[in-house]
Amino acid sequence: MIENSYQTAPDPTDRTVLKLWVMAGGRCSFPGCNEYLLHDDVSLQNDKHGRVCHIVGRSTNPASPRGDDSMPVEQRSELHNLILLCSKHHDLVDRDEPDRYPVEVLQD
Repeated sequence: MIENSYQTAPDPTDRTVLKLWVMAGGRCSFPGCNEYLLHDDVSLQNDKHGRVCHIVGRSTNPASPRGDDSMPVEQRSELHNLILLCSKHHDLVDRDEPDRYPVEVLQD
């Protein structure tokens, strides 16, 4: 049996997540989106509708989006490596077109 040697960063702390939401103003950070993520216009519910996303992948698995990076796994859930996105743009950068959104693009 082949053992998996990939590591996964822990969840960001509650304090780190709060800082991210505040820094992003509760809005999607994808260029041109700016969707307000604390209110749903369809259901009229006030709730968090954003996703906290890792710029350098949470996993060190090179097959995962942006996982093949030299950043230590212990740093991958720190504020400097997180971005707040709406679900549409999270899926775009992680599932639909990850090669189009490398670390450098997301850091900008």
